[in-house]
Amino acid sequence: GAALAACILRGPWMLVGVYLGLVLPNLTLWSLTPSWLSWVLPLGNVTETAVAWMLLQAGIRRLDYKFNKVANVGWFLLLAPWIPAGVCALFVQSCLLLAGIVPPERYLGEVLVFFLGNATGIVLVTPLILVWRDIPHFQWSGPKGRRIVFLLTSITLALWLFHTDIFPHYIRMTSVLVIPLIVWGIWSTGFRGATLLCLLTSFVYFAFDVPESRPLSHTFVLYPHLGGILPSIENSPHPPCWRRHWSRSVF
Repeated sequence: GAALAACILRGPWMLVGVYLGLVLPNLTLWSLTPSWLSWVLPLGNVTETAVAWMLLQAGIRRLDYKFNKVANVGWFLLLAPWIPAGVCALFVQSCLLLAGIVPPERYLGEVLVFFLGNATGIVLVTPLILVWRDIPHFQWSGPKGRRIVFLLTSITLALWLFHTDIFPHYIRMTSVLVIPLIVWGIWSTGFRGATLLCLLTSFVYFAFDVPESRPLSHTFVLYPHLGGILPSIENSPHPPCWRRHWSRSVF
């Protein structure tokens, strides 16, 4: 999502930065995977971003990236996420399958998860960056700014109430009352408020739903790929030093 926003704002040369920004973490974090993966896997994300950018350029002559019109939102949601994310998911998971990291029986499931994750990133993050790129000039003290802050606070409290064990179940379920509030908030704050509300809702729900998650940790980023091989390592006939080496190098 951030990569596509960078290409839209600064042009296709940003694809070089996308590749370099993904190669370096792969080289430093994937110490037990084949080295060729570290160089090849980022090509999937670069291709995804390039395809999305070209589809938007070719499909819409004058797309208002401030999304002031509903038609612009619809065209973006139609062209940008699905085909590019599908291409990237097939490429990346095929490479992991070829390297033996993803077992054949889990291939389709991994492709689906990867596809949905990348498509969601484009849907949530790209519009957010585009419509909030002039955030230093936004009047947070104005009516719309105060409304957005109120909505963000209400959603966070409602999601915390839904996931906490402090209160009885019937009290926690009152958090569903925030749904009409979200609908009203999106209607009253426009696309700017909608992008911020949707991103925060998904992130906060994720943070509360996964108790020990660390969204910015490389351990959690790699977890979808490690989940399939950790059980095999644990049951491996190799000496314990293999498991110690894995834990030390990855976690």
